[in-house]
Amino acid sequence: MTLITPELLLVSLPVAIAPPASLAARLTPAERAVAALAIEGLSNAAIAAHRGSSARTVAAQLASIYLKVGATGRRQLRARFAAAGRAPGGGGRAVAAR
Repeated sequence: MTLITPELLLVSLPVAIAPPASLAARLTPAERAVAALAIEGLSNAAIAAHRGSSARTVAAQLASIYLKVGATGRRQLRARFAAAGRAPGGGGRAVAAR
């Protein structure tokens, strides 16, 4: 019997890349705040301290964010929002691709 792990399932599912303008709209307000801090380069622990939550909560929020925007990690998350030209927090800050 072959077990299908969540990682294997994620890799095998096609991901539709959303137009950049709609990316932030797919996120909850909390996810937008976490995404903005992650894009700025803060660690999960630093984001958690800033938001008054745990690092595990931040990790779960980032996993949800990655799924919603079609990213596999922070580098792709940053690239997705750089294409949109602004940070997900709605503060109007520009995001530059690294």
